[in-house]
Amino acid sequence: MPEEVSPTEQVSPEEEEVSEEETLPEKVPQISIGETETGWLRVREKPGTVYPEIAKVYPTESYPLLEETPGWYKIELDGGREGWVSAKYASKSE
Repeated sequence: MPEEVSPTEQVSPEEEEVSEEETLPEKVPQISIGETETGWLRVREKPGTVYPEIAKVYPTESYPLLEETPGWYKIELDGGREGWVSAKYASKSE
């Protein structure tokens, strides 16, 4: 059974206020996959075309941005895996 709170124990409106910083989740930039000639985009182990393909992603999908280097974005795939996609076929949004 829930415990009753007496009027003297109630929290004042000032105490209930929580700063915006505490209530808003941190916005993580997203990478949106664009159109490609093949209809999909290779996700690579490291940033470069010489590295192995570890997955494929598809246009209109979005993924959290983890890191970026010139020409490449490191994204977080489903299941927590990480990989790199070419910035030529992807765009970053805040």
